[in-house]
Amino acid sequence: MRVGLLPALGGGIRAMAQSGQQSRLIDGYFRPYLDAFEGLDYFSYLPESLAEFTDDAVLRARVRLLAPPGPVARGRRAAQIPFAHAAQMRECSALRVFQITGVIPALIARRRFGTPYVTTYGFWYGQLSQPGPKRVLKGLVERLGLKHAAAVIATTPDLAARASRLARRVELIPNGVDTTRFRPAVGRAAHKPARILYVGRLSAEKNLGALITALGYVGGDATAVLVGAGPLRADLESQARQGGVAVEFSRFGPETRRRPSSFSTRRISRRTATRGTRCSITSRKSAFSKVRSGNGKAPVMSQANARARGSAFSRMVRPAIASWGRS
Repeated sequence: MRVGLLPALGGGIRAMAQSGQQSRLIDGYFRPYLDAFEGLDYFSYLPESLAEFTDDAVLRARVRLLAPPGPVARGRRAAQIPFAHAAQMRECSALRVFQITGVIPALIARRRFGTPYVTTYGFWYGQLSQPGPKRVLKGLVERLGLKHAAAVIATTPDLAARASRLARRVELIPNGVDTTRFRPAVGRAAHKPARILYVGRLSAEKNLGALITALGYVGGDATAVLVGAGPLRADLESQARQGGVAVEFSRFGPETRRRPSSFSTRRISRRTATRGTRCSITSRKSAFSKVRSGNGKAPVMSQANARARGSAFSRMVRPAIASWGRS
């Protein structure tokens, strides 16, 4: 049984590598999914190859990365995938969509080949667009994606409730970090400046503009360190200059992208937390409401439950395959 993997609209492994997150895909999804399924097809929006990101012979033999020959507009690529790679998509018994924005090829494949799909619903993506045609289009894609999914993985109770209005089956699988497991140093020298670390993508849903604004009220020599890449870097740099606050920007280098170890971004955050970070801060949005501190009991994504992810997805999708007569 083969499973097709569809990234977010315009996504690919290289896009994840820009913020050091390629290990999440390779070690957190490819490996556990291969424990549950015979093979994987990854339909990328970017001209790339799997050999750029891993030397693992087993992965390169059992995962097919299907990419365009050159750069292509993401909307056009989304519509092309079920036609350009029709033979490979027909071989897939099910499709796994990583974000609801990437559901367009799955909707087409469902109609053409009867292939069921499972999608993650982790944010109200329509809210990220300015009012206008794009927001309307994203809302339509979201509703269609939820309505026709064999199952939906929601990351918060609020999103699960919203998805349940349209989806036939919703599974709540929260994201989050148990901050009580990573205790900071007991104290910090009086002369040592306060530093706030962020590791991740520089994009609208991260609400980093609010962090820079808040930094202006801290005063003193506080500094924010933003590690990652994304479309809002120039805007954030401009905001920091205008606000007169200290913000350092750092990208993940090639050595990070080639690192075989998994969950590299989490290791950076964990190592920093144990060397002086005083607390953990998260945006107060329903998509992130499971990240807690103090006595919170938010789940932790460890290697063990990363491996369990593959078998959990298998249990979710096999009944859908059977109902479509594609076992």
